[in-house]
Amino acid sequence: MSASRGDRVNTRENDQRLRSKSGRAGVRNGDRWTITAVAGAGWITVRPDGRRFGGSLVLSSDYVA
Repeated sequence: MSASRGDRVNTRENDQRLRSKSGRAGVRNGDRWTITAVAGAGWITVRPDGRRFGGSLVLSSDYVA
């Protein structure tokens, strides 16, 4: 499966170690996100769905898999 900038995704696993630059406390199962960037190594940058700025974080290729 592939993902592109602008796609919407749901996180499926709680992980409090993942934090945004603004200090948002991790991701929870069922959180909705919009992809803002995709790296060749499988990393994606996401932003909380419905927000235009801030709250972005990077999901590692291990988490994405």
